[in-house]
Amino acid sequence: MLDEISEAILAILREDPTLSTSIKAWFKGVPSRFERYPYLAVIWSGGDLTFNGKVSVYENDFEVIIVDLKPKAEDAEESVMKLSEAAYEALAKNHKLNGTVDDSRVVRWDSEGLATEKGSLRGARLILRAVKLLV
Repeated sequence: MLDEISEAILAILREDPTLSTSIKAWFKGVPSRFERYPYLAVIWSGGDLTFNGKVSVYENDFEVIIVDLKPKAEDAEESVMKLSEAAYEALAKNHKLNGTVDDSRVVRWDSEGLATEKGSLRGARLILRAVKLLV
């Protein structure tokens, strides 16, 4: 189930015109190397299971990470803002994640950056909460 959800998130994001033409490397799980920017990774970060006597409710969080490296800090900032907005919009249009879940929504959106000897490294993280009901 979790692998299927991760694959659905990646498929939805790869279909977005802005992301498909901009992202240079795609990862499921923690990236193994950081050679091509911008990159996008979908990482399962855990969740909760509740049971009300009739229905099991699985709530799992998936991190959508977008990282870019540019010579200027403002260019890196602009890039990850544009790409994370495209990711948000693509996910918001497909709450059922191609039928893999009953509902999903972005519950957090944040960003961090740091200066490196190669330029400004900037990342955005969207936390997508996916809900699946099992009867």
